[in-house]
Amino acid sequence: MRYLFTVWSFPGCLHPFLSVGKALQQRGHEIAYYTGSAYRQVIEQEGFTFFPFQSGMDEVVQRCVFSENSIGANWNRPWRVPALLKVMFVDTIPMQLEDLEDIVQNWKPRAIVCDPALFAPFLILHERSRIPVVLLSYVLGCLYPGPDIPPVGLGLPLPRGPLSRLRNFLVGKTVDLSLYRFRRGANSYRRRYGLVPVRGSVVTLASKLPLYLITSCPDLDYPRSRLPSNVRYVGACFWYPPQQPQRWIEALPQDRPCVYVNEGTIHVAKPFILQTAREGLADRPMQVIMTTGLHRDAASLGIDPVPANFIIHRWVNHDGLMPRVNVMVCTGGPGTILAALKCGVPMVVIPTEWDHPENAERLREAGVAIRLSQSECTPRRLRKAVEKLIHEPSYRRNARRISSTLRLQGGAERAAELVERI
Repeated sequence: MRYLFTVWSFPGCLHPFLSVGKALQQRGHEIAYYTGSAYRQVIEQEGFTFFPFQSGMDEVVQRCVFSENSIGANWNRPWRVPALLKVMFVDTIPMQLEDLEDIVQNWKPRAIVCDPALFAPFLILHERSRIPVVLLSYVLGCLYPGPDIPPVGLGLPLPRGPLSRLRNFLVGKTVDLSLYRFRRGANSYRRRYGLVPVRGSVVTLASKLPLYLITSCPDLDYPRSRLPSNVRYVGACFWYPPQQPQRWIEALPQDRPCVYVNEGTIHVAKPFILQTAREGLADRPMQVIMTTGLHRDAASLGIDPVPANFIIHRWVNHDGLMPRVNVMVCTGGPGTILAALKCGVPMVVIPTEWDHPENAERLREAGVAIRLSQSECTPRRLRKAVEKLIHEPSYRRNARRISSTLRLQGGAERAAELVERI
């Protein structure tokens, strides 16, 4: 069988898709990926067929994700974000459809495994081309709304009484109003192809798909009394690029706690977490590993001089490092979070953008993380949070419990098995 994976071109999105693709490939299937041109070599080296985004799609990614005026850089200016979200997720639908209809006609996949943020397959193709579409979500929880579930994406706590329920209701209405143009744009394409407009969130269409896979576990989602029967939690799905053994990891001292600090792979705003950690954790009785991201040069980030207890790299393979880590400091990207939880590592999370606030709140509720707001992220508070995670065993116990639950879900092999059944 042939399976087509359609996914945005960022490591946190792509790596789970590569993991499931490898599992299907090992089961004898032919796999192709539709994503950004920057990942051609990675995908072809794994033995997959590669279909690139149109150049216009790559340009939109650069503008909306990596530029100085990107979505992430404007996250604290919420009045600007809906228009940028529409440019990236809605205005690219005609380009996605042009590419995908050609791929479906000529390559003839049995099914499409789709990034929930790449709209064309489940918004239009599933109904228009009668091709099965599976959602593979790298967000920690299910994106469906539900009773007492806070508005998705803002990281609000679960309601504890009438006032917090009212707050969540009013905030949800405000979010709905701000995304009106976004939904109207998506529905305009459905009308163009003779499809009924969606009421409410676009992701509610997922209830009509044969399968909605979540690369997490129920312990990291909001408590839900009912979900559509197509929803399956499959646990974390990991893929890492081939790499030579990192000898410096083996040489890390074992007589002091190891703290890993990172800001993820697409953080383009001021590196305030790295700078705060450099000031707050310097010369403390701990070994600090800091990664700056492949998209940034460490010399330009204002973290010199490097303290004696710091090791700084642009990127590190989490699979090799995490077994040595006692505490992680991060922004809340799902790939980094799940890599830590796989090894039972508790976290300090300072959410910045995208799904990070949502993830941070779920981790806090699960008892595996301390959540700090950006304004709370001072050298003193960050140091105290790290020291608390080192000395209070309950956080590590909870992280190990989540680790066991994630393993029981089955990971990429379970996801591949479910995809095969369609």
